[in-house]
Amino acid sequence: MGAYDFITTSSGEDVDTAFNRAQEEAAWEHGHGGYTGTIAEKDEFVMVADNPMSPAAAEK
Repeated sequence: MGAYDFITTSSGEDVDTAFNRAQEEAAWEHGHGGYTGTIAEKDEFVMVADNPMSPAAAEK
């Protein structure tokens, strides 16, 4: 099984809420049956900026 990059955007009252929402949406869209290659399997995140930014700016 290989790995690949993916980009997911989400919003929420804080970063934890946005992360949890992104996980739930990915699981709903791609199922709960093991490795889907989405954020649904992630259990942590790394904060790279503390100011809200547009999806295009975040991708850069």
